[in-house]
Amino acid sequence: MGEETKPLSEESSSVEKRLWRLMLVGLVIEIVSSLFLADWKFVFGIVTGGSLAIINFWLLQSSVRGIFQTQSNTFAVKFFLRYVMIGLVVLLFYYLKAVSIIGILLGISSFVIALMIEALIQFYFVITKNEEI
Repeated sequence: MGEETKPLSEESSSVEKRLWRLMLVGLVIEIVSSLFLADWKFVFGIVTGGSLAIINFWLLQSSVRGIFQTQSNTFAVKFFLRYVMIGLVVLLFYYLKAVSIIGILLGISSFVIALMIEALIQFYFVITKNEEI
Protein backbone atom coordinates (compact mmCIF):
# COMPACT_ATOMS: atom_id res chain seq x y z
CA MET A 1 0.00 0.00 0.00
CA GLY A 2 2.91 2.34 0.62
CA GLU A 3 4.18 2.01 -2.96
CA GLU A 4 4.00 5.12 -5.10
CA THR A 5 4.03 4.87 -8.85
CA LYS A 6 4.97 7.61 -11.25
CA PRO A 7 2.43 8.65 -13.84
CA LEU A 8 3.15 7.10 -17.23
CA SER A 9 3.83 10.49 -18.82
CA GLU A 10 6.54 11.38 -16.26
CA GLU A 11 8.21 8.01 -16.60
CA SER A 12 8.22 8.01 -20.37
CA SER A 13 9.42 11.59 -20.60
CA SER A 14 12.49 10.84 -18.47
CA VAL A 15 13.25 7.80 -20.63
CA GLU A 16 12.73 9.84 -23.78
CA LYS A 17 15.04 12.59 -22.54
CA ARG A 18 17.69 10.04 -21.65
CA LEU A 19 17.33 8.40 -25.08
CA TRP A 20 17.78 11.78 -26.78
CA ARG A 21 20.91 12.48 -24.73
CA LEU A 22 22.36 9.02 -25.29
CA MET A 23 21.68 9.19 -29.01
CA LEU A 24 23.27 12.62 -29.39
CA VAL A 25 26.31 11.70 -27.28
CA GLY A 26 26.76 8.48 -29.26
CA LEU A 27 26.47 10.38 -32.51
CA VAL A 28 29.04 12.97 -31.44
CA ILE A 29 31.43 10.18 -30.42
CA GLU A 30 30.93 8.48 -33.80
CA ILE A 31 31.53 11.71 -35.71
CA VAL A 32 34.60 12.80 -33.74
CA SER A 33 36.24 9.39 -33.91
CA SER A 34 35.54 9.09 -37.64
CA LEU A 35 37.15 12.50 -38.24
CA PHE A 36 40.46 10.95 -37.18
CA LEU A 37 39.99 7.46 -38.60
CA ALA A 38 38.11 7.80 -41.89
CA ASP A 39 37.72 9.85 -45.03
CA TRP A 40 35.22 12.68 -45.51
CA LYS A 41 32.67 10.46 -47.32
CA PHE A 42 32.45 8.24 -44.26
CA VAL A 43 32.16 11.23 -41.90
CA PHE A 44 29.37 12.77 -43.97
CA GLY A 45 27.71 9.37 -44.10
CA ILE A 46 27.64 9.27 -40.31
CA VAL A 47 26.29 12.83 -40.19
CA THR A 48 23.60 11.96 -42.74
CA GLY A 49 22.66 8.74 -40.93
CA GLY A 50 22.64 10.52 -37.58
CA SER A 51 20.37 13.20 -38.98
CA LEU A 52 18.04 10.50 -40.28
CA ALA A 53 18.07 8.84 -36.85
CA ILE A 54 17.17 12.11 -35.13
CA ILE A 55 14.35 12.84 -37.60
CA ASN A 56 13.15 9.24 -37.33
CA PHE A 57 13.03 9.35 -33.52
CA TRP A 58 11.21 12.68 -33.54
CA LEU A 59 8.64 11.36 -36.05
CA LEU A 60 8.29 8.15 -34.05
CA GLN A 61 7.49 10.09 -30.89
CA SER A 62 4.96 12.37 -32.52
CA SER A 63 3.22 9.63 -34.50
CA VAL A 64 2.94 7.22 -31.57
CA ARG A 65 1.59 9.98 -29.32
CA GLY A 66 -0.86 10.97 -32.02
CA ILE A 67 -2.05 7.41 -32.54
CA PHE A 68 -2.79 6.93 -28.84
CA GLN A 69 -4.24 10.39 -28.20
CA THR A 70 -6.47 10.90 -31.23
CA GLN A 71 -7.04 7.45 -32.73
CA SER A 72 -6.46 9.06 -36.16
CA ASN A 73 -5.28 7.20 -39.24
CA THR A 74 -3.13 10.18 -40.22
CA PHE A 75 -0.62 9.36 -37.51
CA ALA A 76 -0.59 5.68 -38.47
CA VAL A 77 0.28 6.65 -42.05
CA LYS A 78 2.97 9.01 -40.74
CA PHE A 79 4.32 6.13 -38.63
CA PHE A 80 4.99 4.04 -41.74
CA LEU A 81 6.00 6.89 -44.05
CA ARG A 82 9.08 7.57 -41.98
CA TYR A 83 10.49 4.22 -43.12
CA VAL A 84 9.79 5.14 -46.74
CA MET A 85 11.53 8.49 -46.22
CA ILE A 86 14.62 6.87 -44.73
CA GLY A 87 14.74 4.27 -47.50
CA LEU A 88 14.47 6.91 -50.23
CA VAL A 89 17.21 9.06 -48.71
CA VAL A 90 19.56 6.08 -48.35
CA LEU A 91 18.74 5.01 -51.93
CA LEU A 92 19.42 8.52 -53.20
CA PHE A 93 22.82 8.66 -51.53
CA TYR A 94 23.58 5.15 -52.76
CA TYR A 95 23.02 6.16 -56.36
CA LEU A 96 24.81 9.50 -56.01
CA LYS A 97 27.75 7.83 -54.26
CA ALA A 98 28.14 11.10 -52.35
CA VAL A 99 28.61 9.53 -48.93
CA SER A 100 29.48 6.15 -47.51
CA ILE A 101 26.50 3.84 -47.12
CA ILE A 102 28.28 2.12 -44.22
CA GLY A 103 28.62 5.55 -42.60
CA ILE A 104 24.89 6.19 -43.07
CA LEU A 105 24.05 2.85 -41.46
CA LEU A 106 26.42 3.57 -38.58
CA GLY A 107 24.81 6.99 -38.07
CA ILE A 108 21.30 5.51 -38.15
CA SER A 109 22.39 2.94 -35.58
CA SER A 110 23.01 5.71 -33.01
CA PHE A 111 19.39 5.25 -31.93
CA VAL A 112 19.88 1.50 -31.52
CA ILE A 113 23.00 2.07 -29.45
CA ALA A 114 21.13 4.56 -27.24
CA LEU A 115 18.27 2.08 -26.86
CA MET A 116 20.62 -0.72 -25.80
CA ILE A 117 22.35 1.53 -23.24
CA GLU A 118 18.94 2.56 -21.88
CA ALA A 119 17.96 -1.10 -21.60
CA LEU A 120 21.15 -1.81 -19.63
CA ILE A 121 20.40 1.16 -17.33
CA GLN A 122 16.87 -0.10 -16.72
CA PHE A 123 18.13 -3.65 -16.14
CA TYR A 124 20.74 -2.43 -13.66
CA PHE A 125 18.22 -0.50 -11.58
CA VAL A 126 15.67 -3.29 -11.63
CA ILE A 127 18.26 -5.84 -10.46
CA THR A 128 20.10 -3.72 -7.89
CA LYS A 129 17.29 -1.68 -6.41
CA ASN A 130 14.34 -3.79 -7.39
CA GLU A 131 12.58 -0.74 -8.86
CA GLU A 132 12.16 1.16 -12.08
CA ILE A 133 13.61 4.59 -12.75
